[in-house]
Amino acid sequence: MENFGLYGNTAFLYDFDNRQLLNDDIKFALDYVKQQKGDIMEIACGTGRMTIPIFEEIKGSGRSILAFDLSDSMLDVLRGKLSPEKNHSCLQVEKGDMSNFYFNRKFGLVLLMWRAFQHLIDTEGAQNCLKCIYEHMSDDAVLLFNVFLPKDSYGKEWIGKEFITYDLIDKKNDARIIRSTKNIDSDEARQIIRYLTRYDLTLKDGEKKHYEDTIVYKYYYPEQIKELLKKHNFDIIEELNSLNPQNKEITDQYYVLKKAKV
Repeated sequence: MENFGLYGNTAFLYDFDNRQLLNDDIKFALDYVKQQKGDIMEIACGTGRMTIPIFEEIKGSGRSILAFDLSDSMLDVLRGKLSPEKNHSCLQVEKGDMSNFYFNRKFGLVLLMWRAFQHLIDTEGAQNCLKCIYEHMSDDAVLLFNVFLPKDSYGKEWIGKEFITYDLIDKKNDARIIRSTKNIDSDEARQIIRYLTRYDLTLKDGEKKHYEDTIVYKYYYPEQIKELLKKHNFDIIEELNSLNPQNKEITDQYYVLKKAKV
């Protein structure tokens, strides 16, 4: 089964993404951390963008969070954020494949956010992921799940297009960082898109550096993802197309899910 999104070359730059929607979904997750009981599992935790705020919220409460990812590069960044002087006994970080995992535990809240599910581009991997999630959820558990909304077409006019995601100054290292993406190709029959994510750095001494990774996603239209979730015994409790009313550019769909009674 194919897995993409390991960010082997660019994981150390991942957290510079300062777009508002990446703050909105952390607040969204924390609201459910406060509402739900029991332990938490975060699938495809990456650099801990969401893991660390959740850990800070639950430490000392008797609850725990298990976070796992397939990317060694992303996990290295996450582990680098864990201060030795702090007690991290309620945080377990593991390497794991979201299409095939087993922890012999049940969780009250499961998170699969920021488009991570769409790195599973083959049908078997996607189905296995949902089966594994279902088996790890307690009866009253909630799953927070996110996919991006596809464009009308990823045809020939899409290929070759390039745009800047952000352009900012890293104050700590006094460096300019420009993140851009370039659309490489698409397979409309399989609903798969591939693009190059690129970071161009200009250091304070004028030296320039360049890092890039190829990212591949499977995209789903709303009715397709709803059908897939229903097929794997999930009920949609809430569906949101924006986490912030001020966000005029709706690019993602968020689902709050529970186990269906079977």
